Amino acid sequence: MAVAGASAPAGTAHRDLGRDRIGQGVVALALFWAGGLITKDVGVAFLVGVPAIVAGTLLGERLSIRVHGHAFRVAVLALLGLSGALAIVGALTP
Repeated sequence: MAVAGASAPAGTAHRDLGRDRIGQGVVALALFWAGGLITKDVGVAFLVGVPAIVAGTLLGERLSIRVHGHAFRVAVLALLGLSGALAIVGALTP
C-alpha cells in the first residue's frame, strides 16, 4: 500500500483503493453471512441490482472522462443527495 507523501507509480493509489474496497466487502459479506443476514430474498435483490450497478459504473467512467472534474463531482453529489432523500421518504412513507 502506498504511504502518503511517498512517490509511487501512477495508478498505484487507485489500485490500492480498489483492493481495500474489495477486502472490506469480503469481510462485510462474511460477517453478514455469519449473522444469518443473507437470505434468499437478499440474494434475489442482489442479482436484480447487479445490472444497475454495472451500468452505473460504466456510465460513470465514461462521463468522468468527458465532463470537467468539478462538474462531475457536483453531479455525483446531487445524485447521492437525491438518492438519500428518496430513501428517507421511502422509509417514512407507510
